Amino acid sequence: MPDQQKSVNTKDEGCKLEQLTMFDCDKETLEKKGIIKCYPIPRVFRVCKNRPAVEVTSLLQYKDSSGDPVLPADYL
Repeated sequence: MPDQQKSVNTKDEGCKLEQLTMFDCDKETLEKKGIIKCYPIPRVFRVCKNRPAVEVTSLLQYKDSSGDPVLPADYL
């Protein structure tokens, strides 16, 4: 289930990075204690016009204090 979505432009005019946060919830904890624990999983996709979106989470670099993801030049 997505929590937040954030767009970051890339150098290519037709492409942008879409960031969303999914959550993985621990069902076993619920059954034992009645409490659900969920952990955020950030995911980032490169979205270009007329092409399928591609997950690039593992390729990202965070270069400045803004926390915005940046793709290495080889992947732009």
